[in-house]
Order: sequence, then structure tokens, then C-alpha cells
Amino acid sequence: MALWLVASSVATLGGGVWSFSARWIAAGEGGGFAGSVSALSTGAITVMLLLGGVLADRQGQRSLLLRTTWASLGVVVVFAALYLAKVPVRELLIGQAVAAGAIAGFEAPSTGVFVRQLVEPGQVARSMSLSTTLNQTASLLGPALGGVAVAVGGLLVGLSAEGLGLLTLLAALAIVRPLDVERRPAEPLHAGIAAGLRGLIHDRLVRRLLISVALVTAAYLPLVGVLIPLVARQSGWSSPQMGAISTAWVAGSLAVSGLVAAFGPVRRVVIPMAAGLTLAAAAVGAMTVLGGMAAAAACTALAAIGISLFTSHVMPLFVLASPPHLQSRFQAVLGMAQTVPMAVGGLAFGFLSDAFGARRQLGLCAALGLVALTSLLTGPIIQARLPERGNSSLDPRTDETPSP
Repeated sequence: MALWLVASSVATLGGGVWSFSARWIAAGEGGGFAGSVSALSTGAITVMLLLGGVLADRQGQRSLLLRTTWASLGVVVVFAALYLAKVPVRELLIGQAVAAGAIAGFEAPSTGVFVRQLVEPGQVARSMSLSTTLNQTASLLGPALGGVAVAVGGLLVGLSAEGLGLLTLLAALAIVRPLDVERRPAEPLHAGIAAGLRGLIHDRLVRRLLISVALVTAAYLPLVGVLIPLVARQSGWSSPQMGAISTAWVAGSLAVSGLVAAFGPVRRVVIPMAAGLTLAAAAVGAMTVLGGMAAAAACTALAAIGISLFTSHVMPLFVLASPPHLQSRFQAVLGMAQTVPMAVGGLAFGFLSDAFGARRQLGLCAALGLVALTSLLTGPIIQARLPERGNSSLDPRTDETPSP
């Protein structure tokens, strides 16, 4: 477990440096281009999610992660070679967005449940928070280093950081072995997808969680990937200043995930989830009227605290509610609930920013976040509970331990 967490954090650091570098260069090409790159990436992720979920449940998550990490390293090498050959950067960013997005979609259902396979069920929530904390600590440095990388060495420095992170991840995957996970015999691809969808249709709690995640994603992921870089560009801020704002987002998230890792989650999940979405909407709304880089950084940090309150409870709840033999397929649909709204939102906000200014679109983000809040206040989420530490048999849909 410890080895995986360290390697994952190193890979996150490298990926953060590269991600910031690519986003900054894309934003320099205009809002429409930045939104299009974001939409292409998330569209490629979405296409591959269900296939990745079925194959992960069939073949094993570790085996699939090994293959996708090698493929990601190949994308890095090809991008570097083409960049050195003077291929236009716009075409390179588009190609990389599609290729890396497809690989990310294929591996996402495995990544989402791999921590669960390294610990006992009663430790899932804390272990996921610890993983999040370490990865966000790495992400805290990523944007700042990415800003320096763009200013000093351009895209190749960020790309090198991504490659080193992937090599570290490969070394860890060659060593770690998950606990035994229930898997069923191989079945046709269409039957595997259908089985996962049937399981989702008949689970009220999982359905409502998916709706909530989709709405939150539509409201806030375009904020980080598209709108804030565009606000920075339109305000005349430098790349290191933009890196500081991105760091504020990670710092706010880190504060919450660290507390959850140290003290555990709130068992009645609706309380922190609703409070978090209320805070996020207020912070993003304030950003529409407050000018200056310092105010933007403060509002970004507060929004991140709110979103992290939501995610640090919704993600372990979703994992614990997923049947072991369908866990990657459920994660695939959860990924789609994130990538589809992000693709649509990123594209729409990008073009609206070109037409009306990026800062005005922050108000739309806040309004959509309030819509997401309403999805929590009715249905099974109100009664859902996370298990106490050491109790691995508690049904998350109730506050009682089920009978054998």
C-alpha cells in the first residue's frame, strides 16, 4: 500500500507539471481552442470508459494498469519527437489530448478501485482520503512547477516530468499485489457492459450519487481546466501567477482530504456534501465580482474546500456501494458522469468566454452548483452512512449492520 501511494504521488506530480504546461499553452491560443482541446480529451475518455471497466473486471485491475501506463509513456515519447521535429503545437496538443484521453478513459475504472483492493473494506474511506491527500500534496507543487517550466523551458520540461512520473508508476506496479478480488468468468463484451448497466439501474443510491456527481462536474471541473486559465489570460496575469491560483485550488482540497485521512469522514454523508456545495457556490459567485489575483486565489481555495468536502464523502460511499464483481464497471459509469458534463461544459464555457468574457461565466458555474445541491436533499443519500472504523460490514444504505 505504501509503495503504491508514493509512486502514485510522484506520477501525479509529473502529470501536474505537464497538465499545467499544456493548459497554459492551449489558453494562449484562445478560449475556443482551449475549450475544444478539453472537450476532445474528455470525449476520448468517455468513449473508452465502459470497455476499460469490463476488461478490468475480467482481467484484473493491476494487469490493465501496467498496460495503460506503458501506453502513456509511448505517447510522451511520440509527442517529444514530433515537437522536436517542429510540428505545430496546436496539432500536437489536439493529438495528445485525444491519445492521452483514450488511455486515461481505459485505465480510469481500474484506478478508481485499486486502493480498495489494497486494504480491508473497513479502511476504504480513510485509505482513499490518504491517497487523495498524498496526490494533492504532489498536485500542490505541480501547477507552481508547471508555471516555472513554461517560463523557463516550455513544453519539453513538463513533458519530461510526466515521463519520469510514469516510469515510477511502472516500477511500483511491477512490485505491488492486490488482495484477492472476486471476479467472474469471462463473458462477451456486450454482456459485460449490459450486466454493469443493469446493476446500476436497480440501485437507487448509486443512481442518485451519479446524478450528483454529474451536476457537480458540469459546474466546477470547467472552472479549473478552462475558465480560471482564461480569466488569468484576459486579466493579463503571468503564468507563475496562474500557477499560484491553481496551487490555491489544490491547497484547499488538501486541507479537507488531510483532515478526513487523519480523523475519518463524517458518517452521515449528506451533511458535509451539502455544506461543501453551498460553500463552493458562494465562493465562485464571489469571484465574479472580486477583481485581482489575490481575491481569485482566495475564492479558488474556498471553492476547493467545498468541492473536496463533497468528493471526499461521495467517492468512498460509491466504492463501498459497488458490488465487488462489478466495481470497475460501476467506476466506468461514474467516470462517464464526470467526463461527459466536463466535455460539454468546457466547450460551452470556452466559447462563451470568447463572446462575453470568462469572468461572467463564473456566475453560471455557481448557479449550476446550486442545482447540484438540490439533488442531495431528496432520496437515499439523506439516509446513507459510511462505516465506522473497524466495521467492514455496515451497509452504506442504512445505519444498521445487515443480518448474515
